[in-house]
Order: sequence, then C-alpha cells, then structure tokens
Amino acid sequence: MRIDPADKAFSLYIRERDNWTCQRCKHWFDQNLSYERQALDNSHFFGRGKENTRFDPENCDALCYGCHRIWEKEDREDYRRFKVRQLGEAGFAALELRSKILVKKDRAMQRFIWENAYAKLVGLPPVRFKPIVRRKRKEKPVKKEKTDSEIKWYNKVKEARKANYRRWKSHLKKQRQKQRKARWLLKNG
Repeated sequence: MRIDPADKAFSLYIRERDNWTCQRCKHWFDQNLSYERQALDNSHFFGRGKENTRFDPENCDALCYGCHRIWEKEDREDYRRFKVRQLGEAGFAALELRSKILVKKDRAMQRFIWENAYAKLVGLPPVRFKPIVRRKRKEKPVKKEKTDSEIKWYNKVKEARKANYRRWKSHLKKQRQKQRKARWLLKNG
C-alpha cells in the first residue's frame, strides 16, 4: 500500500507521542539518526486499508521493526491483549466498531491535522493548510461551422498544396533521371 504525505505526518506524530520508544520491548530510538528513525514503525492494529481508523491515534503504536513483525504476523493475540490493556474493554470495542465504518478519504485535511498535531507536540508554530491542487483537463475547443469564404479559402490552399506537391514530385523525378544518366555515362564512358 502506498504511503502518502498524510501517512508520513501521522507516523511522525505517533512516534513522537510514544517518545521514540517501542511500546513492546521499550527500546528507545534516537530520532536524530536517520537509520534509527527508519527502524521505528507506526503500527496499525486495524490495517491502513480501513480508512476510518487509518489516522486514529488509538489504533496506532510505535513499534520497532522486530516487534512490529512479531505482533503483525506471529502473535496477533498478544497485540490484541496489549490494546485491550491500553484502551480498556470498552475502548477496544469502540475502536473495533470505528474500524468497520466507511468514510471518505481526505488526505490533504489529514496531512494538515497531523502536521499541526506534531508541531503542537514538539512546540513548533502551526502549519498552514496546503490543499492538493489537481490540474484540470483542457477542454477541447468546440468546432464551429465554416463560412463559405472560409471553405473557398481552405479549398484554394488545398489545391495549391497539391500543385506544389506535384511540382516537387516532378522535380524529384527529373533529378533521379539526371543521376541515372550521369551514372550510366560514368560506367559506359
């Protein structure tokens, strides 16, 4: 699944919220080192395919690569128990219910929300809203009816082009004949 700027902003917010610490093994990562930034993931309990909980902070935790792999693939039930302890039975049931509700995508707004949440968390000034600008397709010009004078002019131009083409073809034919004659004279002397 493609990661867009809204996902990146949300992931950064979750890792900062969890103090750059894996929530399973409690290993701390230095956010200033790029390889350690990449080693800490934003794990979604209900996958990113569920749009309603994709940007829900209760659905996400910062996990290191190894713990993310274990909880996502091997020990899903342990991850579930962790979420129940974290949110409580009622909170987990509400999260599960929210994951089943369909919502419309609005990535520009999600990016704006999570960039501002991150800025507020680390003490930076708020971010301005940057809407996604989509290029409009150029409309094809409407063909209008040609007037009689335009049709006459168009036919004259067409005839002139045909005449020029005929002259050019005739010129080429004469040139080829001269070249053949010159070759024949060189060969037969």
